[in-house]
Amino acid sequence: MVEHYNHLTLERSFEDKFAIVTLNRPQVRNALNAQLIAELTDVFTALRSDERLHGVILTGEGKAFCAGADVHMMQEAITYTEEQNVEDALRLSDMLRTINTFPCPVIARINGDALGGA
Repeated sequence: MVEHYNHLTLERSFEDKFAIVTLNRPQVRNALNAQLIAELTDVFTALRSDERLHGVILTGEGKAFCAGADVHMMQEAITYTEEQNVEDALRLSDMLRTINTFPCPVIARINGDALGGA
């Protein structure tokens, strides 16, 4: 089964024991923007309850794994209030915590550059 999000693809393989999460923004080297951060958080939160899962492979579409923060998102953040900047940082922190505390192994299949916060 393959599920498509705006910036992610989720595949299940090997009798649903493994999930493959693919960052799918190759035009910007899979850079993290607000939507991709939200999708990663949502996908890993949803997968957390799947007791059949033995592991997750996280990879990127195209020539780069992830370029870190999206430059356009960073430029936009210049106009944010302090409160908006804190909320933005907390969303990234929540995503990283969700992946870091995942109940089974998460393996990064680095298929090219991994820069910045990647």
